[in-house]
Amino acid sequence: MSDHADFDVKERVRNANDIVDVVGSYLELRRAGSNYVALCPWHDDNKPSLQVNPARQTWKCWPCDIGGDVFSFIQQYDSVNFGESLKILADRAGIQLRQFQRKPLPAGSPGDKQTLYAAMQWIQKQYFECLAKDPVSADARRYLAARGINENSIQQFGIGYAPDAWHWLREQSHNTPYNNAIFDKCGMLSKSDSGKSFDFFRGRIMFPIHDTQDRVVAFGGRVLPAIVEQAEKEERRPPAKYFNSPETRLFSKSDTLYGLNYFRQAIQKQKHLIIVEGYTDVIGAWQAGFDNVVAVLGTSLNNRHLRLIRRYADKVTLVLDGDQAGIKRANEMLGLFVSADLDLRILTLPEKLDPCDYLEQHGATQFRQLVDSSPDALDHKIAIETTGIDLVNDTHRSNRALENILAVLAQAPNKTSALQVRLEQLLNRMSHLFGLEQSHIRNRLQSIRKLSKRRQGRETAQTPQNKPLTLDWKEKEILQILIGNPEFLDQIIENISPDQFVSGPTREIYELYCECFNAGRNAEFQIILTMADDQQIKNLLVELDDEEQNKQQSTDFDARKRLDDVVRAFEAIDLQASSREAKSRLSQRDMDDREETSTLEELLEQSRRRQGL
Repeated sequence: MSDHADFDVKERVRNANDIVDVVGSYLELRRAGSNYVALCPWHDDNKPSLQVNPARQTWKCWPCDIGGDVFSFIQQYDSVNFGESLKILADRAGIQLRQFQRKPLPAGSPGDKQTLYAAMQWIQKQYFECLAKDPVSADARRYLAARGINENSIQQFGIGYAPDAWHWLREQSHNTPYNNAIFDKCGMLSKSDSGKSFDFFRGRIMFPIHDTQDRVVAFGGRVLPAIVEQAEKEERRPPAKYFNSPETRLFSKSDTLYGLNYFRQAIQKQKHLIIVEGYTDVIGAWQAGFDNVVAVLGTSLNNRHLRLIRRYADKVTLVLDGDQAGIKRANEMLGLFVSADLDLRILTLPEKLDPCDYLEQHGATQFRQLVDSSPDALDHKIAIETTGIDLVNDTHRSNRALENILAVLAQAPNKTSALQVRLEQLLNRMSHLFGLEQSHIRNRLQSIRKLSKRRQGRETAQTPQNKPLTLDWKEKEILQILIGNPEFLDQIIENISPDQFVSGPTREIYELYCECFNAGRNAEFQIILTMADDQQIKNLLVELDDEEQNKQQSTDFDARKRLDDVVRAFEAIDLQASSREAKSRLSQRDMDDREETSTLEELLEQSRRRQGL
């Protein structure tokens, strides 16, 4: 695969490799506010100079003037080109690159990703309007009202309804560019044994599922009780209460959390995420004033989820049923959270209520109190392992319980985890609990760590420091405005051409924005960073982003005024060039009277424009 790899491939590999995980597997990271820091391997560093920003998924060493994203880190550390870094990270995430080695698909075809995104947005609108206007949705509206889901929530979450019909989507799609082949690639069709296609969702309330870029990638469907009752009456197997879209090019359950697209900014601010099990739980929590609640999508939390979570939160409260299945799931997830250095709390709601029902019956204040007082997951682990065991006399079971607890503790990143602060308290507690010397438990923990420890440390390569770039202030300013306010892109493109950029690197970045605009992608910073393959360009993007973040902290920050000022500055340069050209034509004295008069009028008009007249 060439260095200019298909964007979809790069995006998938980037999303599967959290930068904190990757850099942390090479260097010893520690928390520094909302970021992480490490000793830079490329210069004689006696204080942590290399910074990792989990929110922006970037890294930077200012003394070396190098930085970028997860790809450029691998390029820099392993001395490889972009294509090799892509392969390394794909292998790390278990992604097979050869399946992506294909010719670009034409726009509008069933395999074109932008076509699928557009189709999913169209489908969501059809379901939403069906719920709002179609008489066939009366039962669905009554069900939502009975569940306490109000009109604001229906609007906020784009809830819709799929009628109980076999070919409703096809019937709606007349005079549109969408057909069964596209619906099939979106995961919205099923096939009978005879090969005939029909709607995947029928007779269900539809909850659109978005990726973190607010694009509809899938749906969750809740069957109406009346359909279940009818199946039972006819002695048929009732349909599943809930199910999600199948996995597609757009959707993977292990990379998606329901509600994250709505609340990611609030979660990032609070650094706390509450995870529940259902769509209605997320919606009920939002109605009660919680803006940091998301749901898993019919699968257990896994490492890919944790990579996503770590971009936004340090603390997670897991709300699960209090039955044995819920306890088992919490026990299985604990090791994942400890190894990811995330603070996990486990909340079991009383009376085996789900969050939506609990909030309706007891209110937001009591729910918040339960969340705030939910126990540390390690305390939960100790309680689960030791319950019902005579820890003094039942030596065999006691030793097994201790080994199980230490096996979890051993997964914590050594010397870099916030867990180390709490480790002494845990060792002291286990010493009293098991009747063993603390030193004995500590030695056993170290032994377990040594057995499972992966080989770490690499030889550091000395890399010459990059020569600083001298950039035109206008070009820096317009790129920083785009980084901080990508919604201005269409207006900027109308006023500024890439040909107006003097510097090669800034022009290349601006051309990436133009390419992003033409491809119909969101021009978010991470997207532009992924599109760039060159290390110097990635480094410059991180530097511009850092300066823009600092500018946005200023009390007199006004993005619109900055944009107007810099557009005028570009226009002034164009006017100066036009004036020079006109004066040159006049000096040649080879024009007739009419041409000379026209040129003088042009110069006068340019002078007026420069003066703002």
